[in-house]
Amino acid sequence: MNICITHLRHAYSGGAERYLNYLAKGLAERGYEVMIACRSHAEPPHPNVRFKRLRPLAIGGAWRHWVFARALSRWLAARSPQFDVVVGLGRTWSQDI
Repeated sequence: MNICITHLRHAYSGGAERYLNYLAKGLAERGYEVMIACRSHAEPPHPNVRFKRLRPLAIGGAWRHWVFARALSRWLAARSPQFDVVVGLGRTWSQDI
C-alpha cells in the first residue's frame, strides 16, 4: 500500500511534526510505502520513508500555506493512481484523511 502524508514542514519538534514522524515510522516498519510531501524536511524517521519537497514561491505565512496547498493539490492530481491514501496533517484540501 502506498501512503502519502502531507504537512507544511517535517521536523523533530512540534506536536504535529512529532505525530507525523511516529505515523510515518510506524507505517514504514509495517511494510507500507510511505512518502511525506512537505515544504522542508529533516532526516527521515525511517530509512524507507521518502520525501517530496514542494517549494512554491511564497511571501508571508498565510500565503505560504495557500501556495503549498495549491502545489500539493496539483502534484497529487498528476500522480492520482500512485497513492492508495493521502493523509493530511495541515492546512490542505486534497487529502483523503
